[in-house]
Amino acid sequence: MAHEDNLGKTVILNGTPRSGKTSIATVIQNTFDGVWMNLGGSQFKHDLCSCPQQLVG
Repeated sequence: MAHEDNLGKTVILNGTPRSGKTSIATVIQNTFDGVWMNLGGSQFKHDLCSCPQQLVG
């Protein structure tokens, strides 16, 4: 069970442009315990595609 406590969590905020996703992410970052990162869809896709191939699979 101790190992599971170290696993990260992912929250996906889906919605149309200007629907408040960034505002919600900011509230999560400011109020939830731990470190929360806000990765937009385009940034996430860029980071995933630029990973070394052995990490992507």
